Amino acid sequence: MTSDYYVIFSPGSGIVKPFLKKGFAHTYVIKSDGPNWLKIDPCFEYLKAEILPFLAQDYEEQKADNVPVMAVKSGLKVIKVTIKRPTRTYNISRYFSCVGTVQYILGISLLAFTPFGLYKKLKKMSAKKKRKYNIITINEVNHGTS
Repeated sequence: MTSDYYVIFSPGSGIVKPFLKKGFAHTYVIKSDGPNWLKIDPCFEYLKAEILPFLAQDYEEQKADNVPVMAVKSGLKVIKVTIKRPTRTYNISRYFSCVGTVQYILGISLLAFTPFGLYKKLKKMSAKKKRKYNIITINEVNHGTS
């Protein structure tokens, strides 16, 4: 069984934003269960998990909604990670942050401390590491693909 996760990188806000790469101040994960999209957002204050609202009027239209592509069109960076479950690795986050939480959700442990660092590590992950974490594919989402 495989699972697709979309890692969203956003400009974010807050006191650490001036120290982070532009466009990579925050990261979170979205996942589809079919008609719904679950957003898991490790905010500074708490872990926010929510079902994104329907954008279409009915189920048939909703299936056409492509939240990752809509995020790209709004200027965000998106990477799709496809993972074979269950993994047999243990992930102990070194710190609690949005980056650590996203890694925990994906079941990976990379030496990344900022959203941009995670973005670079995901984009350049070796085939050996992908096998270690049972990752099937990692692809950046573009305007027309998810």
